[in-house]
Amino acid sequence: MRLMWTDSERENLFRAIDSLEGSPDANPATRWVYGVVLPALALVLSASVFTRGTWGAASLVAAFALLAHSHWFWSPSENWYGVGYVGKVVALLVIVVTIFSFLWLFFMRW
Repeated sequence: MRLMWTDSERENLFRAIDSLEGSPDANPATRWVYGVVLPALALVLSASVFTRGTWGAASLVAAFALLAHSHWFWSPSENWYGVGYVGKVVALLVIVVTIFSFLWLFFMRW
């Protein structure tokens, strides 16, 4: 029987989480692809999910889009790194509130 995660998979996950703490490379192509294009696609997905009436999932996808945009677009900037920091904090707060609202609704339906 296989455990949920092997040691190498767990280390890779922790390394990926630790990489979000600092600012990424200031490569312009990376900033625009990961910081603008992918969050824009996520916002289109969020709008599509919202039109179907699932506001919780839409807010979660939009918060991840804000987190990606703040991390990869604003954080590498020397003058605007504060915008990236505030955007990450707001996005993480929205993610936490959305997850707790999912849990609240799940347990209150019982």
